[in-house]
Amino acid sequence: RRRHTRLQGDWSSDVCSSDLDIAMRDPLTGLLNRRAISDQVEAEWHRSMRQQEPVCVLLIDVDNLKEINDQYGHATGDEALLTLAGAWRHAKRRYDWMGRWGGDEFLIVLPNTNLVEAQEIAERLRSIIEETALGEKDGKPIRVQASLGIACYSGRPGEEISQEQLLVQADEALYKAKEGGRNQVAVFRD
Repeated sequence: RRRHTRLQGDWSSDVCSSDLDIAMRDPLTGLLNRRAISDQVEAEWHRSMRQQEPVCVLLIDVDNLKEINDQYGHATGDEALLTLAGAWRHAKRRYDWMGRWGGDEFLIVLPNTNLVEAQEIAERLRSIIEETALGEKDGKPIRVQASLGIACYSGRPGEEISQEQLLVQADEALYKAKEGGRNQVAVFRD
């Protein structure tokens, strides 16, 4: 009888763990959902403030996803998001956090990363996006491009920034990248 209870307890904790994982994941891409990635932004921001280490966030917007959906259908658009999410998973560092922020936007949290490193990572991700073929239509490869916005907290004593401000700054940098012609990386500057 004890054994059965223990096994039953183990099984239900596995189910709870699985349910929790499902609740934290975007159903299409398998990346963290907005709520879960927001939690990671908060956790890394607090860690960064406490340890006086830098943290950066990248906000990515897939530039031409609407055109792909309109031209090739939503199934192709979904496949594009899946392909990109898979490519990014392989390109990110083990301790980075990545999630779907909304529709065609993604957020990446880069712990213990300064601005120069964040720019290198962002440019690498932008190149991966640009170079990834999502299939073919009439013998032509289907490709997407993306704009990326970067905001960083330096970790230096005296620098005051909230996690909300960090996200707003990343959004402003993303807007700057889109205004500048898309398919580029922009950095928030005061």
